[in-house]
Amino acid sequence: MRLQIANKVVAALEYLFLFNDPPAYHVSISSSNIMLDENFAAKIRKHFFSH
Repeated sequence: MRLQIANKVVAALEYLFLFNDPPAYHVSISSSNIMLDENFAAKIRKHFFSH
């Protein structure tokens, strides 16, 4: 389960960096900035982004 959550977080960060113009950087990635929904899908808090 933890590995699946970590993979989803990495995929989301990769998407933000590679497919945005300019790339978006998360300036404070930590466990407190990752939320899980009722299906344990990882959601990254969005107000910590920088371009």
